[in-house]
Amino acid sequence: MRIPANFGIHRACAALVLLATAGCAAVPVDEFNAYRNAVTSAKSAADGVLATFAVNAGYLEKVSAAAEADESASVLLVVPRDEPVPETIELTLEQHLEVRTLVLTSIVELNDALTYLAEGKSAEQLSASLGNFGSALSSLASASGNAVPGLGAFVELGQTLFAAAEKARARQEFVNLVQGQAKAVIDAAVTVLEADVVSYHQGARAAAILRMDAINDRVLLDQANAMAPLALSLDGTSGTPEQKEKAKELVDNAKAALIEMNHQAHAIRVRAPSATAIAEEDQDVEMTFFDSKNKKKILEGSQPVTELALGQLQQFAVAIETERDKVRQIRATYDAEKSAILAYAQLLRGIRASLNALSEASKRPVDPVVLAKELSVLAIVVRGKLDAVRAAVDN
Repeated sequence: MRIPANFGIHRACAALVLLATAGCAAVPVDEFNAYRNAVTSAKSAADGVLATFAVNAGYLEKVSAAAEADESASVLLVVPRDEPVPETIELTLEQHLEVRTLVLTSIVELNDALTYLAEGKSAEQLSASLGNFGSALSSLASASGNAVPGLGAFVELGQTLFAAAEKARARQEFVNLVQGQAKAVIDAAVTVLEADVVSYHQGARAAAILRMDAINDRVLLDQANAMAPLALSLDGTSGTPEQKEKAKELVDNAKAALIEMNHQAHAIRVRAPSATAIAEEDQDVEMTFFDSKNKKKILEGSQPVTELALGQLQQFAVAIETERDKVRQIRATYDAEKSAILAYAQLLRGIRASLNALSEASKRPVDPVVLAKELSVLAIVVRGKLDAVRAAVDN
């Protein structure tokens, strides 16, 4: 393979990006452009997460309302006892998205300024770039973000950095400023977004549980409670052996579907459900198909097993299994959402790491090619996870 003549120069400059590029014949412009594009791509992926999961924050309000109305409400178990309860979202969905989008924009603008510094741009160019960062901060300061944890600290730190940058005239002043203040600003910005990760996850869990509970309650009321009396009324000694076997099979299938529906909701509500709790849920389903007053099980009644009765049982069983499939789809959606949220958290860590690396590049070597590759991979993973969420929803 032919190695470009300027390969060594590019790599050397990439490793000494904030040292005013003394002794370097060229700055690796293409590599820095690729890195900037990677940051933009990361923001785009993060925007997709916001659009997908911010809406689930509304379910936390339903959880809170249920808790206030009834302290024994099962929905209280949405939030595990060993995790903090996320603060209730006090913003509208539009405001929530606006604030987070502005934080991401601020991060991109700050990244551009750091990249310009790394490229050896003049003090005038750096000042102009930081001006964009200042504009994003001004928009944030005027946004309805009082209910957003950590936002005030980020804006304050960012404005302090921007105010000091406005007074800087020499390039070295910018270098000193970045070394002294940039890391705290970066950490504060990413922390604002990281604080949403728990809320997005709990919102996704709450959404899944509330949807499952609604289906389970409806099925118990409309299907199981209608199917059970019919199955209990039939006399298994009547009809053909095939009819008796068919009746038992239909009831067993219905019970299996009901048990699975309960397990799906329980598995999301409680991280590690006990064997006792699971057995109790199974017993509840069994008792639905047991005549406790007369101590009789299914097919111990007095009515003959006919094709009409079997047809009715089949209708109930199919209806229950159809609702079971809906619960499965909700579970698949939740699993995909959880995976996407975890990928988003990793993306935020990658953004923090890349900006911190740039801010300290005068002291430690940094390669924009490596940073670009790492961020691009994280962004691709997030997009893939979001595609999986959409696929699960559409399935």
